[in-house]
Amino acid sequence: MKFYAARQAIFNRRLNVVAYELFYRESESNTFPVGVDPHVATSRLISRTHFNNGFKQYCSGKPALVNFSESSLLSQIPHSLPRDQIVIEILEDVTPSDRVLQEVRELFRAGYKIALDDFVYRTEWNRFLQLARLIKFDIQRTPLASIKPLIENIKKQFPKTRILAEKVETKEEYEQAKALGFDFFQGYFFCKPEMLEGTDAQARHAVLLATYNLVLREEFDLNKVAELYKHDVSLTYKLLRFINSGLFPIVSPISSVHQALRYIGTEETRKFVLMLFTAEELNSKPRELINMAILRAKFCEEVAEKHRSGLGDQAFLVGLFSFIENIMDRPMEEVLEQIALDPVLKDILMQQPDTKGSPLTIILNTAKYYEKGSWHHSGMEAKKLNLNYDDLAGAYQTAIKLVDRYNQIDREPLR
Repeated sequence: MKFYAARQAIFNRRLNVVAYELFYRESESNTFPVGVDPHVATSRLISRTHFNNGFKQYCSGKPALVNFSESSLLSQIPHSLPRDQIVIEILEDVTPSDRVLQEVRELFRAGYKIALDDFVYRTEWNRFLQLARLIKFDIQRTPLASIKPLIENIKKQFPKTRILAEKVETKEEYEQAKALGFDFFQGYFFCKPEMLEGTDAQARHAVLLATYNLVLREEFDLNKVAELYKHDVSLTYKLLRFINSGLFPIVSPISSVHQALRYIGTEETRKFVLMLFTAEELNSKPRELINMAILRAKFCEEVAEKHRSGLGDQAFLVGLFSFIENIMDRPMEEVLEQIALDPVLKDILMQQPDTKGSPLTIILNTAKYYEKGSWHHSGMEAKKLNLNYDDLAGAYQTAIKLVDRYNQIDREPLR
C-alpha cells in the first residue's frame, strides 16, 4: 500500500541543510491527522520509512529528527533505531519523571542524540538539560525576547548543547534568532514540510497479532515466532531491514528466518514485534498475492528437504522473496540492496548466470513451472534433484494445507 510522510529541512547559520524532521501523515493532506495517538504515529512513521527503505533515503543521508511520546520512550522504541541516523525528540507533553529520566539516560549512554522539543523551561527539566544535545524553541509560542536570558544560561552551562529556533516564519524572526545565538533554524520562512510517498510492505494483521501474543509472555520461543514470520513476506523483509539498519554487527550472511531471530535475540525481537504491532493495519495487498508467496515458499521448502535435508530454510526464503517485487512494487535489485540476506540467495533471486546449476535455482524454477501447470518442465527440473513428479505433487499438497491453515488464522480468534 502507499504511505505518506513529510519532512522539513533544518538549516545551520550558513543556511546549509543539516538534518530533516520527519512527520507522520495519513494521506496527501500535509497535516498531522486529528485523533491519532502520538505513540501510534511514531510507530507507523518508523515502520513505513525506516523498515522499508531506511531513514537515509527519506532524509538524503542526513540525520532524521523524530518525535517520541512518553509511551514511545518507555516502550524503548528508540533503541531499535540506528544511533547515527536519528535524533530523539522528546515531546513537550512528556512528564519529566524519574522513569523517563532513566530511559533518556540509557539512550544518552548508548550514544543517541537527545532533543527537547517545543521547550518551555520548568525546574523539573533541569536534570534533562545535561543529556540534551539540542533544544528546540517554538518562537511563535515563546517570544524571542523572553527567552534571551535562558539561551545565554544554557550556552554558558552546557556549551555542547545546540539551540534551534522552530516555526521561523519571517526574515525578521530569522535575523532576531540569529542575533540571539541560535545555531539552527526551521520554519515556513525557509520551506514548508515536503510530502513523501512510498510503498509499505504491510504485514497480515492476524500473523502480527499471533506474534504479539507470543512475545508478551515473559519467556517465549523464538522458533514459534520464526514459524509465524516465515509465512509473511513483509514481516520477513522488515526483520532483515532491521538487522541491516546498523544496530547489529553482521558477522555472517542471513540465510533463514530462524537464524535472523537468533541473531538479534529475544529482547530485540520483542521490541521489534511490539512496535510493528502498534504500527501495522490490515494488509491492503490482495490476499491471493500473499497466499501465492506463502504457497511457493512452502513448496520450495518441501522440495528442498526431499532433495537434501537442511536446505529447506534457504529454499523457503528464496520462494518467499521471489514475490517481493510484486508486494513492494519496487525492482528486485533495489529491494535486495537494503536487506542483510545471504549474497548467494540474492544472486539466485537476481537470476545471476553462475547460479544456474544451484539446487536452489532449480527448486525455484521447479516451483514456477509447477504453478503454471507445465508438468513436462517441472518434471525435468525435478529429475535434476533426483526427484519424481509424485514428490512434487506431495510437496504441493503440503504447501496448500499450510496456506489453508494460515488463512484460518484470520477467521478464528487467536489465543
